[in-house]
Amino acid sequence: MPTSAFSVLVFLLTVAPGFYYELVRGRRYTRSKESAFYEASRAVVASVVIGVFAGALAFLFWLYILSPEDPPDVTALLKRDPQYLGSHTRQLAASLAVYLVSSFLFVHIGMKLHGVLDRTKARFTWLSPGVTSSHSLWTEVLQSRAPEGHISVARVQMKSGDIWVGPLLAFSTEHELADRELVLHAPILHADSQNPTELAATTLRSVILRGPEIEMIAVEGYAKDE
Repeated sequence: MPTSAFSVLVFLLTVAPGFYYELVRGRRYTRSKESAFYEASRAVVASVVIGVFAGALAFLFWLYILSPEDPPDVTALLKRDPQYLGSHTRQLAASLAVYLVSSFLFVHIGMKLHGVLDRTKARFTWLSPGVTSSHSLWTEVLQSRAPEGHISVARVQMKSGDIWVGPLLAFSTEHELADRELVLHAPILHADSQNPTELAATTLRSVILRGPEIEMIAVEGYAKDE
């Protein structure tokens, strides 16, 4: 028999797509400083948009695949009729599973399309003349505007005077410089502050450079087959 816990479950299922969208978005794009109200509002809007498509897919799944002979009674569902819900537990559980899986899938599809749009804008400077609020300069230079089929090689000058040169492996994208790191991988060249012009090969497999200690980053691209 449904109780108030059922209402809580429905609420959680409703907002889940939006909060999952925020989690995925946070891994792919730099988080800018925003108020909690703005972030919550974006999650709610994302839940509504994604939920409409996922809900429609779950409804069609019930209607045409799960139980064509017994179509869903929308009125009974909205009223949370205990007798109807109890007799259609299997259909409800399967439809909710389809709703959740499809909503999460829609989130990843949306992120993929967003990434394609970002790369398209990066190729045409008139579409993206500047840096958006969701990107740091590191992301724009090291990732968004990196040519396809090329390896980005970075020359990093540290505040100590040391210089590191090597292919770019990864970097963190937080706006706060204190939390940012840059990773170079072999082959890595190094020059200390005493002889900054004499770069020497190292045996290091990779090196992590802390953002606050970096003075300047120069980037050059090389084709992967060079």
